[in-house]
Amino acid sequence: MVVVEVGTYNIRSGYIGDVTCTRCVRSLRSAAAPEEVDLFSILYSASRSLDDAATVSALPNGEDGGIGDAVGKAAELEALIPLWSLRQLERHPDAHMDSLRRMKRDVLECTEQDPLCLVLPEVWHERVDVMEALFQLILDTPGLTTALYCVRPSVAWTFSSGAASSIVLDVGHSHTTVTAVLDGYALRHSVDTVPVGGDAVTAQYRELLAKFRPAVETAAPALSQDFARDVYWNDWVSDVKHCLARVLPFRALSGTSAVGTDNTGTSKSTAATAASEARLALDLQAPDGSRVQLDECKAGAPFEIFFRGTSDQKGSVASMIATCKRRMDPEWQLHTVPHLLAGAGSLVPGFRDRVLEELKAQDSSYFRYERDGAMSVAQTTDGAWAGASMAASSSSFEPLWVTRGEWAEEGPSVLHRKLFY
Repeated sequence: MVVVEVGTYNIRSGYIGDVTCTRCVRSLRSAAAPEEVDLFSILYSASRSLDDAATVSALPNGEDGGIGDAVGKAAELEALIPLWSLRQLERHPDAHMDSLRRMKRDVLECTEQDPLCLVLPEVWHERVDVMEALFQLILDTPGLTTALYCVRPSVAWTFSSGAASSIVLDVGHSHTTVTAVLDGYALRHSVDTVPVGGDAVTAQYRELLAKFRPAVETAAPALSQDFARDVYWNDWVSDVKHCLARVLPFRALSGTSAVGTDNTGTSKSTAATAASEARLALDLQAPDGSRVQLDECKAGAPFEIFFRGTSDQKGSVASMIATCKRRMDPEWQLHTVPHLLAGAGSLVPGFRDRVLEELKAQDSSYFRYERDGAMSVAQTTDGAWAGASMAASSSSFEPLWVTRGEWAEEGPSVLHRKLFY
């Protein structure tokens, strides 16, 4: 039995009942070598396929360019396929199904009879048409699986934290989503999302680190195509981001002193100084040996995108959390409901403190949350996968599987009985 968590950056897979995933690969596919899972191998094979297509297109085929131009254009369109966005799934359904089949059969060595549990983006679960079409696509694909279920990340994150109820802020690659989970069920009216995630932060880091790009690209001469070099450069920037990232303090941005004391009387500036010294100890170098260094303000500035309104007038992540809590039943609000910050972005130093300070400025009840230690951070990036693995291994999960036979007999109505609520 297999659990696969899909997203626009990573795909995690492993066996039901395990606490850590077996394999984590990038959400990219080379049309020329679909079996490749290593990022550089994917980029190299895709780049080579376009080199070969360019050679063919350079051959004389008449005044209009003939078939060579057509082959070159077709190869360029599908040489490298990003996976698991709705748009890409609609454009390349066969490629997505083949990717799942290879992951299940070749990597995990499971058979078609082994059930498949998918962890899908939260916003997909909010669209009945998307879920119905996806179930039909997967269950109708030969050799993939005979039983399927899809889990919400918010529910899986909650389970992996050891709780049954929580308000989950999931900072993903392309979206940040907040959801309230009560007794293992996501409250659908509580879901809110903004199109801001780690990719938006990386985009700003690309500008800050632009002077290092020639050195990074020179280190990978085998990547002859611009698109391959761009992905390789973006991956390098992402690695540097994970080393240098920090979130600026709330008080410092308000124009007042960032120095304060915690409950033990320890100066917060002391902790900040220690963290700063630890960061300076990192000796990051570009491939040409030049030192990679950003001051704290520059390193923290890209993360301000999480703490200001977006172009569609939605608020910061703190506003999203506060609004989500206010949507809950008044009696439930009287209790201290655990809050969970999840996703790679939540692990950035200073992120939790900044969110909590902004929440306290908006809602005084969060002083109680701070006192009770009710806001925690998931310490791993694969917590959603682990939570789904734990849930699917339970005997009470058995009736939830949607089998191929049930789908053939009942059609989409089976989802209203087992998945939608």
